[in-house]
Amino acid sequence: MLIGLGFEEHEFKSIVGENDLIHLLKINYYPPCPCPDLVLGVPPHTDMCYITLLVPNEVQGLQASRHGQWYDVKYIPNALIIHIGDQME
Repeated sequence: MLIGLGFEEHEFKSIVGENDLIHLLKINYYPPCPCPDLVLGVPPHTDMCYITLLVPNEVQGLQASRHGQWYDVKYIPNALIIHIGDQME
């Protein structure tokens, strides 16, 4: 991806933090709740990483913010959501 953005291959390590690079896998799973009004998900945030991969399901709730306005992310069956994180910006 960095090469596609115009960076040289040898620049990658210094861009991502060289030896301080941390790999992180975080999995959020929200089982069905009999009282949906009581459900708390993830609060508004930005993703610090380069990339976030989301495997959505039929339960709506994912939103994205653009210029201070929140938008619902449409569910598309069998789709994978790829979100570019803060480090890529």
